[in-house]
Amino acid sequence: MPEWASLRSSDFVKRSIKGASKLPHALIVQAQPVLVSHLISLVECALAPNAKYDDVLAAAIAILAFGGVMRLGDCLMLPDKLKDRDIRKIISRNSVELIATRSFSFHLPYTKTDKSFRGCRVTIGAEFSPPEFNFIDVLQLYCRRRDLLFGPDGPLLLRESGKAPMRSWFIPKLKRFAPGVTGHGLRAGGATFLAQLGVPDALIKRMGRWKSDAWEEYIRDHPAFQAIIAINIAAALKRLR
Repeated sequence: MPEWASLRSSDFVKRSIKGASKLPHALIVQAQPVLVSHLISLVECALAPNAKYDDVLAAAIAILAFGGVMRLGDCLMLPDKLKDRDIRKIISRNSVELIATRSFSFHLPYTKTDKSFRGCRVTIGAEFSPPEFNFIDVLQLYCRRRDLLFGPDGPLLLRESGKAPMRSWFIPKLKRFAPGVTGHGLRAGGATFLAQLGVPDALIKRMGRWKSDAWEEYIRDHPAFQAIIAINIAAALKRLR
């Protein structure tokens, strides 16, 4: 019986694999990105004089996911399903390091690609904020209001009732300002916004904690990103004339 190695390297098998790769594939449904305009509306609600504590919390969660290029499931809130909850995944308030209006960082104890709970440090820099507002100002406001209610210890993200914010609580608040998007749209929007700013690919990959180049497939077909590519190509052609 022929050995597997010889079968796998045969021309017939190679041609079959190559041909199969050309067969029609199912359309990849990408998460619609949360746009900066959506985020501005959410933040304006949080900065209003009569803003409720939970409105500020919702804005903080959105900024953490957008500015930190994070999945909602990576410790930002408890999942709705009881079996998926794990207290080890919750971000601790005392892990936060805030540098004036320049940066906000914290220890993320778990990610989807980190099954060993080694965790990592996530830093959100003011330089990656949109012109309309500073990410750090909103996060600092949330921490002040949170600490007045709950002190400097415990989970970072808490509702006014003292409960952890769950996906089913947050998504309706997000859709109020960004209809048609999902929670994953914050990560998509964050990566797309960084690409629009001209942030190098390697840095976007590192900020989003991607283990492969899959993030390129993740954002390359979004209209906003395609528009930036078209503008850059037009500018390059204009310089050559």
